[in-house]
Amino acid sequence: MNNKLYNRKNILIAGGTGFIGRELTKMLLKKGYNISILSRRLIKDSNIKYFHWNPSQQIVDVSAFEEIDYIINLSGENIGNKRWTKRQKERIKRSRTDSIKLLTKHIDKYNIKAIISASAIGYYGTKTTPILFTEESEPGDDFLADVCKQWEEPVNNLNIKDIRRVIIRTGVVLGNSGGTIEKLKPMLRSGFAAIMGSGLQYVPWIHITDLCNIYIKALEDDNMKGIYNATAPEHITNISFTKALQKQNRGRSIVLKIPGFVLRILLGRMSDIVLKGSRVSSDKIINSGYSFIYNDINSALNNLFQDNS
Repeated sequence: MNNKLYNRKNILIAGGTGFIGRELTKMLLKKGYNISILSRRLIKDSNIKYFHWNPSQQIVDVSAFEEIDYIINLSGENIGNKRWTKRQKERIKRSRTDSIKLLTKHIDKYNIKAIISASAIGYYGTKTTPILFTEESEPGDDFLADVCKQWEEPVNNLNIKDIRRVIIRTGVVLGNSGGTIEKLKPMLRSGFAAIMGSGLQYVPWIHITDLCNIYIKALEDDNMKGIYNATAPEHITNISFTKALQKQNRGRSIVLKIPGFVLRILLGRMSDIVLKGSRVSSDKIINSGYSFIYNDINSALNNLFQDNS
């Protein structure tokens, strides 16, 4: 292999074709990294190497791990795509646990320097409380908390001293090519914005650029180890978030208040992810030296709406 290219560092991404993965891949390529992606379908791309895997069957092309320096794991079914039936909840859980188990099963056979794995603030439980959750807070006791605990466990239990481990507990990701903003824009274009339930629940959010930069910092900063929350330092409620969205439509949106019971009828238990929410601390990642580009919701939304205007 060309030594000059190898010195640029080789990254293997699981979940690289998803919302976050696409943006992170684009940013890493701009920085000169060599990118390989694990995917169920092979894609022809002159800039990226694709390798087949199927986590549910614990199948992976092991040649993907050769000469890899870092692994980034972003795999996981979108929790807000479908109603939480018993079958869908199992898919959400297994899409995360099967993937990370397959990665950690092979990691000790290769010269991997670090694994950076996604998790979520759902670890603290889906609830509205006055608590400010930090990385040291106890886990919750609901479905998402259980999923996150099982998601993180294989990384926490890796008994290989030479591999640095980082877990990124992510909040609501705001970006133009997927996630919350993509779902809300059609409503805004129709002239409406919505307060969910009481509107007093917190929305721990992060701009996708900041999230990707945190992953890049985790690659490049050998001092980053353990668990980090990835949420913006500003704590806002659903009401504040809705007003900020209305502002992007120059105040022309009619603000609707959707009662909690309506959302529970429409979404079932999945309604908890929009009806509940607490503050999550970003102090640890800030104290590690990371400076947020988008500290407040207005600057984040200004960027996203201008980019897609």
